[in-house]
Amino acid sequence: MLPYMPFHYLLFEKINTPVIVLTSGNISDEPIILSNNEAANKLKNDVSGFITYNRKIHNRTDDSVSMVINNSIRIIRRSRGYTPHPIRTKLNTEGIFASGAELVNSFCLGKDDQAILSQYIGDLKNFETYDFYKESYYRFIDLFKFQPEIVVNDLHPDYLSSHFANQLVKENNDIKQIKVQHHHAHITSVMLDHGIDKNVIGISFDGIGLGTDGNIWGAEFLNANLIEFERLYHFEYIPMPGGDKATKEPWRMAISYLYEVLENDIYNLDLPLLKNIKRQNISTIIQMIDKNINCPLASSAGRLFDAVAAILGINFYSTFHAEAPMRLEAILNPTINQQYNYDLIDEKISFKPTIKEIIKDYMNKIPVSEISAKFHNTIIKLIIEMAIDIRRKTGLNDIVLSGGTFQNRYITSNVETRLTNENFKVYLPDNIPVNDQGIAIGQLAIAAKMREKGMI
Repeated sequence: MLPYMPFHYLLFEKINTPVIVLTSGNISDEPIILSNNEAANKLKNDVSGFITYNRKIHNRTDDSVSMVINNSIRIIRRSRGYTPHPIRTKLNTEGIFASGAELVNSFCLGKDDQAILSQYIGDLKNFETYDFYKESYYRFIDLFKFQPEIVVNDLHPDYLSSHFANQLVKENNDIKQIKVQHHHAHITSVMLDHGIDKNVIGISFDGIGLGTDGNIWGAEFLNANLIEFERLYHFEYIPMPGGDKATKEPWRMAISYLYEVLENDIYNLDLPLLKNIKRQNISTIIQMIDKNINCPLASSAGRLFDAVAAILGINFYSTFHAEAPMRLEAILNPTINQQYNYDLIDEKISFKPTIKEIIKDYMNKIPVSEISAKFHNTIIKLIIEMAIDIRRKTGLNDIVLSGGTFQNRYITSNVETRLTNENFKVYLPDNIPVNDQGIAIGQLAIAAKMREKGMI
């Protein structure tokens, strides 16, 4: 990163070290601390010293993060240096407030033909972050002289972003409100970024998002435009034991997939998972699945990656967001070209053959780096084959890729290259993150187009 404060230059001039690792001044999952006094109080047990000076923090803003895939910059976190620079659109966005998602949240305001995305807020899971969200909203509406006319939020009623949207409508009955499906918003965010206003093949892979059928979605092949979508294919539904807890404990999804494939034979497997997780805990998960206790059904790419990482012994408990998929990608051997099989049953994609073949490879002492590569290659092959099938059925040739899974450099670079070689026109976001931080942009796009058509 580039130094953006004089103090950074002084550090490098005075300290004899090849590298300095910088992190933001906050407790994990909480917003950046604003004052010196608060920092001294909250962080006194975690650091060995404090250096302070007289530049006060007026607005909390995390560092931005980006990477290069296929010679294009892909933004992972849009914050310092980007915010609040507006994104020009081809729609009238005036007066639209989009409240965003629950995880890696940003909200978005519409002014004239502009989409103004807030800085990275974070995961709206605790009071401090939600307070930061509200603080940022009121700062933005004052800065941009904004009055909400339309509020748009996610379908999920329990998201704090949805709760905030409901509060705005409750305070002003003249505000109109619409709700948008999570993965539709993923696709329309990229469409708005590129000025696309027609039907596209939308491929949205991520962790979780409430679907229109009441189940958890996360691996969707859509025929979508700026107003509506048709779900063409999706991953087979698998129980997610413990609900959100499964996102923090990937071993739960591993048991769910193994039980789906092998039932009680899983106890006979020689896997690190079964040696590191207590048998009683595994039995409890199986009972939850059998009795359908707190086991929402999920068609999620993120949870599939979690399961494979745990089956291979790479990650059982996640200490940060998407840790298991990141570790699974990090160990893959890019020289491996093989892949596993999967089944297509009507509109559902089943990975039962994949899981069986992964287990067989592991039992045959195939290196986990090769197994990881073969699994990644399976996902790439699947996307290409589904895209070709959808083009044949619909005549659509424009493909939009969105969702946190496309932060995976190996998958995204290969998918983009191979789809282009198949003469598809491929779109990934240029100005916004492909993850849930971009959801608010997609919500804004849908609301603006619906208003244009007189639907709200």
